[in-house]
Amino acid sequence: MIYRTQTPILQITTSGGSSQLVASNSNTVLLNGTMTHTIILPDVTTMFIGLDCSVWNLSTQSVTIESFGSNILLILAPQTGANFFCKAITGTDGSPWIMSMLPTLGQLVGTMTNDTAGFGVIGETQIISRLRSNALSISNATPVNVGTTTGITLDGGNYLGYAMVGFKHSGILGTVTELDAAVSMTSATLPASDTIANPTNGEVWITQGFAGIGLAAKDFCIQIIPFQINIPAGTMKTFYLVASASFTLDSVAVYGSFMTIRSR
Repeated sequence: MIYRTQTPILQITTSGGSSQLVASNSNTVLLNGTMTHTIILPDVTTMFIGLDCSVWNLSTQSVTIESFGSNILLILAPQTGANFFCKAITGTDGSPWIMSMLPTLGQLVGTMTNDTAGFGVIGETQIISRLRSNALSISNATPVNVGTTTGITLDGGNYLGYAMVGFKHSGILGTVTELDAAVSMTSATLPASDTIANPTNGEVWITQGFAGIGLAAKDFCIQIIPFQINIPAGTMKTFYLVASASFTLDSVAVYGSFMTIRSR
């Protein structure tokens, strides 16, 4: 195994070709130039656990990072960097490496895999939903909670909310005069009318009026576009996805989803 001593920064001019790194290289690699390039990480059998390598793409083109076995691990955009930490000394694919993006000026580092942001972390996501196959039958002009669970509870912070509600009918002859979808702080209740098309304190109401039409064979869906939810520090609030319909003769069922993402 090779135990690396301090070496100067390794500078590589991109050429459209590839460069094979070895364990004795510097742990900082800078790429400059105007062409694409491929960096091949060292053979981990020549390393020891804990060695790492930071690759900065300062060129004007993308740089591909491959494992020793020619597996593409990452494509670095211009002016970005990533760190590769050796966690195992066997394998030629990406499994011996832990990858993480490096912070650059004015940029927030994103995750490198399909993990989930934890509680209180930017990106924290909560979702409530109901599938179309499990649509909830509703009564005329009677608001209901759409989600199969009660609601989403948020603590202090800023969030973005998104929602969609689908309305499914039985196909029996009848008419529909109004469909409503809302995010409300009161269970099974539409919020104040001033929240129609105007999100207020995390509540919003979208309504569709009709001159007595049938829903026909296809469903009707209402989308609530992204809106801001601000929760003061030290408080918690619960939000519900609410739907309502005004109709005659027909039977109507609702389904949909409501998602919040912490932005701050």
